[in-house]
Amino acid sequence: MDKNIYDDLENRIYLTRAARICAAERCKSWSHFLNVLTIWYSISIIVFSILNMINTTKPEYISVSLLAFSVIAFGVPVISNKLNYEERFKKHKHCYIILYNLYLELAYKQNKTPQVLNDIQKRYIELLQQYENHNNFDYIKSIWNNKQQKIKLCSKIKFVLYSGFVIVIKGILLVLPIVIPCIFEIIMSALKII
Repeated sequence: MDKNIYDDLENRIYLTRAARICAAERCKSWSHFLNVLTIWYSISIIVFSILNMINTTKPEYISVSLLAFSVIAFGVPVISNKLNYEERFKKHKHCYIILYNLYLELAYKQNKTPQVLNDIQKRYIELLQQYENHNNFDYIKSIWNNKQQKIKLCSKIKFVLYSGFVIVIKGILLVLPIVIPCIFEIIMSALKII
């Protein structure tokens, strides 16, 4: 049997499994973040409702902030439900467990005949067809995590930019309940001056 064909299949299974692990982690992270975000905006609605009740001057920014938080608190679960991160996490996890079993079967098979290799490759391809694919950034992250694999500079830059973008978006969504009232108060003050 050709050692290169065996090594190639073993490497493909290993990298696909690593990418699916990254995909599962990404889905679980987004699911958790969106749940926390829903709770955060719900708490913001409660706090601003209480402020609205106890504040006798009833600044307009409180009403506008309540509306903004309500829209976001409504939209986040809808988006979360549509993207179905929790279910996708479970499927990616199931896929990488099966891939690991395939990897072990290939690595520890005593009789590595072309027929055995073809059988494992066929099962690998069937498995890929049954599950959602990971995205390119999951693949890049899996290579990044594997110190033995070389990664192109362009891919490194894309991954760092994507990771930074995700952090910025999450940060913005988390600070909005603090920033929105301040922005509306500044706008309302500026409009009163004019």
